[in-house]
Amino acid sequence: MPVSIMAALVAQELLVRDGKLVPLSSNLELMAAVPAFLVAITTRSLLGTVAAGIVSLMLLRLAL
Repeated sequence: MPVSIMAALVAQELLVRDGKLVPLSSNLELMAAVPAFLVAITTRSLLGTVAAGIVSLMLLRLAL
């Protein structure tokens, strides 16, 4: 049960803004979540996952 609750919270945070679905093409948070997810799967490190997500989002905001 806790895994499903966490998945629902993360999905809502990544896909919904102001009660509406965010288009995937303009969703920076979702794009930044991909490298963070890959780091989480490969390293199983919370610190590495958070760092990868923050750096990814920062670089995306600078670039776009």
